[in-house]
Formats: sequence, structure tokens, C-alpha cells
Amino acid sequence: MVTGKLETYLNITIRVAKANAEAQLRQFQGTWKQVQRSLNSSGATGAGSIGGVNRSIATMISSMRSAGYAMTATFTAPIVLAGKKVYDFTQANEKAFAELQKVYGSNPFANYSKDLDALRKNFEALSNEYGIQQSEVIGVGAAWAQAGVQGAALAQSVDTTLKAMVIGGLSATQATDALIAIQAQYGASSSDLVPVSIWLA
Repeated sequence: MVTGKLETYLNITIRVAKANAEAQLRQFQGTWKQVQRSLNSSGATGAGSIGGVNRSIATMISSMRSAGYAMTATFTAPIVLAGKKVYDFTQANEKAFAELQKVYGSNPFANYSKDLDALRKNFEALSNEYGIQQSEVIGVGAAWAQAGVQGAALAQSVDTTLKAMVIGGLSATQATDALIAIQAQYGASSSDLVPVSIWLA
């Protein structure tokens, strides 16, 4: 999934590339007008201005090449780069989610697809809300799943962990390990961990 931040990046990249391409096109149009003026002059004065026409045509060809290269550099290249970023984000998310699938659920024969689909959407929303990369959010979810937490309780535990990360400036590992340890030691529910996350901060 493309996050809000990535969508913003893509929009800015496309707008900048479009402006650069339009500038190159205007430059080419100006060169073409010069060629037209030279051709008109050639028709009026004879062969004496043929050299000027040739020079104008050579300038136009050079401008076409420069414009083509610049449009490629300022439009195609950034879009390709943006596409690579989308691909990298998607790959990182899918890799993290594959790890979550491996550890989710206590019954190896059960079908948890509905749970996992709901969690995927939930993690995307949490990523946008807290400004944390989706792959990292999924990683937090995998840690809680490995600790035996499932469904809505897992979603709540991830939310609580992200709060601790943002408020307390903790890393994903620090916040997750601390909250899982507290839950294991005191038998706290996911909702009980909310005030604990604030205390950790």
C-alpha cells in the first residue's frame, strides 16, 4: 500500500517534472520560430542566407536533443525513482507481513485469513496516524503475535506500542519488549497497557 507520505512525494515529483518538461518545450518552440524566420529570410534574399538557415537547423537539432535529454532526466528518471520507492515500500511491507503470518495464531490448522486481512488494514491506518513506516508497524504486530496475542487485542497492543514509541521516543524493539514483558509478568490486558505506555514515556 502507498502511504500518505509517499503519495505526497509522488505528487511533488510529478509537478516538478511537469514544470521542467514544459520549460524545455518552450525553449524548443523558441528555436523552431528562429528556424522559420531564417527560412523566410532565405526565400527573400536567396542563397546568401542558406548558411544562416543551416546554422538555425543545427541549433534546432541540438535543442531537440537537449530538450529530449532534459525531459527524460527531469520527468522519466524521477518517476522511475518514485516507482522504485513504491516497489521498495511494498516489498518491505509484504516481507514483514509474511513474518507475521508465520507466527500468528495458536492453531496451525485454522484459517486466519479474515483476521490477517483486518490487521493489514489496521496496520496501514496506524502507520498513517503515527507516521511510522508500515513495515515497522507490522513488525510490532508480529512480535505481539509471537507472544500469543490475536485479533482485536493484537491491534490494540500495537496501537499502545506505537503510542509509547511516539510519546517516549522509544524504538519499536524497546517499546514492544517492555510492554510484552509487563503483560507477561502481571497478566495485563491490552487495554491495561495504555497507562503503562504513558508511564514508559
